[in-house]
Amino acid sequence: MEQEKENNSIIFKSCFHAPNEGEVYKSAMNKLSDKTLNNFTPTSMATTAKEEFKNKLAIEEWVDSYVGAAKELAQLNQNRCNGGKMGIRCVFYKYNYTLPTVFLIRHAVELTIKEAIAKSGKEPNNSTHDLEKLWNFLSRQLPERKTPNDMKTIQQLRTFLQYISHLDSDGTKVRYAVDKKGNYTHAKFEWVDCIKLSNTLVTFVKTLRSIDWEYVKNSKAKEAKKEGD
Repeated sequence: MEQEKENNSIIFKSCFHAPNEGEVYKSAMNKLSDKTLNNFTPTSMATTAKEEFKNKLAIEEWVDSYVGAAKELAQLNQNRCNGGKMGIRCVFYKYNYTLPTVFLIRHAVELTIKEAIAKSGKEPNNSTHDLEKLWNFLSRQLPERKTPNDMKTIQQLRTFLQYISHLDSDGTKVRYAVDKKGNYTHAKFEWVDCIKLSNTLVTFVKTLRSIDWEYVKNSKAKEAKKEGD
């Protein structure tokens, strides 16, 4: 009996076997004829770019990857929860993909703001995940003189950020069920339209990427010179 206990696990009720390293990731394929090619996908295509373009392409790739994943998962979640072909209006499962979808959306928003900060010539604070702090820092890089349309766009961008912050203000509430104080991060039942959020995310990214940084920097320089006179 003792011998049998030694041969079987007494702590774990199920066994775990890790795959070989080469089955998980590789630094190179054995040409296009590699039989495992269809099992793998590249982690980042920006690594193949020339050094002078790598940083810009990497930042854009990270944003686009999270935006794309959020849209795909939002649609998958919607199809799953509305019953699909079952003819049922709403299906309640023990779990769904709303929290992971919101996480992807929120992270894409954070990366997009940091991308814009980098384009302004400033170094984004990668140690913070506070969207309001990041947005306020980005806002300070814009010139004081703005057209009514600029003001309206800024207000709409900020409104979207408020929606995201409502769901997760500090980047932890969709990652952890309980916070450091022992409180549930989402204690109140709430409905979220992930598709609406993910579609708005696409426009959010497009809008921030449309900033004319050449004009912004020239305007900021003129304002600084005027203050110095």
